[in-house]
Amino acid sequence: HFTIIMRPIVLQGHERPITKVQYNTEGDVLFSAGKDKIVTAWFTADGDRLGVFRGHKGVIWDMDVTHDTSRLLTASGDSTIRVWDVQSGATLASLELPDVVRGVRLGLGERLALSTIDNKLGSKASLLLYRFSEELMTQATPVTGTEHITQQWIMQIGDGRVSATDVTWGALNQTAFTSTEDGQIRQWDIETQKEIAKIQAHTKTINHIRTAYGGHCLMSASADHTGKIWDARTMQLVKTYTSDTIVNDMDIS
Repeated sequence: HFTIIMRPIVLQGHERPITKVQYNTEGDVLFSAGKDKIVTAWFTADGDRLGVFRGHKGVIWDMDVTHDTSRLLTASGDSTIRVWDVQSGATLASLELPDVVRGVRLGLGERLALSTIDNKLGSKASLLLYRFSEELMTQATPVTGTEHITQQWIMQIGDGRVSATDVTWGALNQTAFTSTEDGQIRQWDIETQKEIAKIQAHTKTINHIRTAYGGHCLMSASADHTGKIWDARTMQLVKTYTSDTIVNDMDIS
């Protein structure tokens, strides 16, 4: 017989609450974003700090990292999306948007990205699609400048008056999903740029959504104390998990 002893590592690198944590593909680096306007990268083996990404002027609500951990994408309350070089910590591109950016997600192949903007500064809550140049995302000597980011389209979410909370891709970059503070999830067709389904998924705000199994499984975490798993193709409920408190996020292995 043997005993496995798990010793938690406490990471202290933020002065204000953390809004998002994310592992890289290999699981050897953890990124944490917070209301203190920074992202911190950590080695998971020993908890040592790898680096800090500074430059945003508002809370960082969301982030995503490429499969090779070379680029980091962040969404901020300062109404910008930034692309970072992970190795140097430098900002490669900063794109200004008309309102608070709540969600951002890289698509399959990492040349497309989705984001949601809020309605806090007078805009309409919307879903946006971007295309990144190959040079911006892959060159060993990184290029800089917003000319390497092209906005493909923007679609209003509902009447635009309910705040968008998150965004994620469906299978093969063909669909997207958005969540809102009224507990609704919408499914979008990327090619036709149209809303194709809408469900009342929760009774309170949805904090995060994400997909798994190639985009065929959709998960939602809500302030109504539930986390739910959906069939992303049919938008039918598969399983509900109930908690004693607010569910901020969920994942499946």
